[in-house]
Amino acid sequence: MTFFSPPDPPTHSISMFFSAMEAAAFSRRAAVGLAVAIYGPTIVVFVARSICVPVLPLFARQTLGASDSLVGLSASGQGLGSIFASAGSGLFIGHCGYEVGLNTGVAAMMVASCLAGLAQHVGLLVLGQVLYGCGWSTFTVSLQTRLRQAIDHPYLVLHSARGMEGDAPTARA
Repeated sequence: MTFFSPPDPPTHSISMFFSAMEAAAFSRRAAVGLAVAIYGPTIVVFVARSICVPVLPLFARQTLGASDSLVGLSASGQGLGSIFASAGSGLFIGHCGYEVGLNTGVAAMMVASCLAGLAQHVGLLVLGQVLYGCGWSTFTVSLQTRLRQAIDHPYLVLHSARGMEGDAPTARA
């Protein structure tokens, strides 16, 4: 008794048009291009985000005169914003597309960084950090959406919202 039926085999493949060697070279070029397009911006944004992490509590304490609890809140603002915006950014990207999501996420991170860097009060710093977390969430969900669209594997359809419409392997009773 099997629980899942395998997907139907593809009716055509890239090997029909290319030899096996050309198909492998084509796959490698596509994988390298995808890796550069996905992981390049992610590394740049992650390094920029990581530079601020050790400096932020010092800025809140020494420059703004924040208490211990406000220093902790300003340090955790990115995580809180990311948690708050995860589901909303997925819905936003599903409605507008991943290109708009990428641009919106980067723009939100840019505005949040300026707001946090120019803050004269701890409240603005916390607001900037929460906004940065929202932008980060939108940015990463957009990249994951782009990666999901680039990889066409029948079993990966289970993880998409549209995968439950019949593209995925069906369960048998």
